[in-house]
Amino acid sequence: MNSYFSTICLFLAGMLSIFLIQVNFFILLKPVASSQTLTASLRRSHAQRKTDPHPVQKHSLRSENQVRKLEQFNANQTAEAFQKKGNIYANSGVELNSKIKYYRQAFVFYRKAGNTEKQASTLQAIAAMHHQQGNHKLAIAELEHTLTLFRSIHHSSVHPTYALLSGVYRTLGNYPEALRYGLAALENSLQTKDTTRLSFYYIQLGYLYHDLKQPDEALQSCEKALLHVQKSNRESDVFNTLSLAVNVLLEEQKSKDALLYIEKITKDTPPASLKSVAMVTLFKAQCYSALK
Repeated sequence: MNSYFSTICLFLAGMLSIFLIQVNFFILLKPVASSQTLTASLRRSHAQRKTDPHPVQKHSLRSENQVRKLEQFNANQTAEAFQKKGNIYANSGVELNSKIKYYRQAFVFYRKAGNTEKQASTLQAIAAMHHQQGNHKLAIAELEHTLTLFRSIHHSSVHPTYALLSGVYRTLGNYPEALRYGLAALENSLQTKDTTRLSFYYIQLGYLYHDLKQPDEALQSCEKALLHVQKSNRESDVFNTLSLAVNVLLEEQKSKDALLYIEKITKDTPPASLKSVAMVTLFKAQCYSALK
């Protein structure tokens, strides 16, 4: 009996020892697992610092960019409002000064917005108004600045600026510069394939050649202008071109050729408006008068 009881006690003691060993093993494992977790966490934190070493600074930069974008948006909106206000006023007379004043304000705010393209186009419009007022030298300075702005953003379609410069220089009697910019407008229009104003550029050159006493070149420009008249403005373009051609032919004492020219043009494009009818009547009267 005692031997049986002793055996039972020994068995239980053995089982207790195994249980205690397992408990100690798991207790020892837990800190190791915690240590591994901590190490992994530290590694993730270090990697995050490497990819984003200045998280606070980055957040600050994002905030600054957002503020800057908002300021630019507000400046653009203000510029557009000034431009719309300017458009209320007429393009002539005393109201033109008010229009220029508001366009100047628009120019300032487009500059604040960093909108270089609108800045340039607004300055070009101001230059055209100054040219209309007779401030030709100021207009030239503004147009040169316009070209600088357009070039700074690689804006390739600058033929309207060239054409306006040509017109201002012609008014000042500077024909070499007028011709240079007139040809540049034509070339740029063709290069950029923006040909909506091509007929105007040819007729502009035609008037320059007429002033320079180069009748053949003037008539060639008239012919090319007629090839590129726009359907939307066909009648006006055609009869303005006809006006120049008739004047050139009459100056060359070619009255019969002028009459034939009138007949050809009016057959292709019959005059519809009162202005066009009056122009054709005047041209014919000039030709018949020259034949006497």
